[in-house]
Amino acid sequence: MANERGKTVVPSSSSDSAPSQTSTTTPAPHSQPSSQPHLHNFSHPAPPFFPLPPLQTANICDLTLLGNLHDRLVTETVRYTVEQLEQVNSACMSKVWEMRACWNRNEIIREVGEVFEEVDSDVREGGAIGDGSFGSA
Repeated sequence: MANERGKTVVPSSSSDSAPSQTSTTTPAPHSQPSSQPHLHNFSHPAPPFFPLPPLQTANICDLTLLGNLHDRLVTETVRYTVEQLEQVNSACMSKVWEMRACWNRNEIIREVGEVFEEVDSDVREGGAIGDGSFGSA
């Protein structure tokens, strides 16, 4: 950090409880050409400015909607085999990964619910419900 006299102020690295001390040093003269391009080279025009959309920093998540999906997953997969649970997990997590940039978690919850419905209907078509082994012979 430079002060008004052009000298660099460097905070002390002292770790004791005494008030922090600063030392001042004079910047080294530039006798050698720098390997970095000069920041004030105006021979190239600046790139055009494109405004970015506003950054949304808050997640939108309806906890009731999330709770309903959780309850549905728990109750409807109670008799699934490990392989069937892995199939549900894989399909749902693929959808979550696909929508990872979406800040509106309600959209993700709805999409995961739809994916679960598809997988659940496939599993139920493969075997009788209630025997504890959908799809097994």
